[in-house]
Amino acid sequence: MQFVNYLPDQVYLADKLADHRAEFEKNNPGQSHSEFMARLANKIVRAAPQNYLRFGPYWWALKAALITRGYAYSGELEPMIAGTYCGLNEKGELDADITIVAAFEFAKMYDATQFQGVRQFDLFGNGEFYVLMDESVELGKSKP
Repeated sequence: MQFVNYLPDQVYLADKLADHRAEFEKNNPGQSHSEFMARLANKIVRAAPQNYLRFGPYWWALKAALITRGYAYSGELEPMIAGTYCGLNEKGELDADITIVAAFEFAKMYDATQFQGVRQFDLFGNGEFYVLMDESVELGKSKP
């Protein structure tokens, strides 16, 4: 099967990151925009166990980015989904900052169109739903 829904627009995401970063640095000189985004994503997930669902298929790449940044998440990762629903830089390499922006963009769409707690996503466009489940987060196995 081929992924067809919710795919990232890499150019849009890179532009969005540049805009957010410029605004942040203007208002917060000397502070790291990258660390701010990671802290914010972590805070959202830690606020309630099912908040990670807001990031939909981008959750797995976001989780990997947070782990790379030193946040204590454990449990499984889904490499095939994480490798598709992530942010890439202009060289086609995984970019944690663009991935975080992608996850936030998906969350914005999720919040506007889904009931809280929805975990089924039609990633393939054929009506077969992918069910997002990260037991390590939902059962509190990943600690802040």
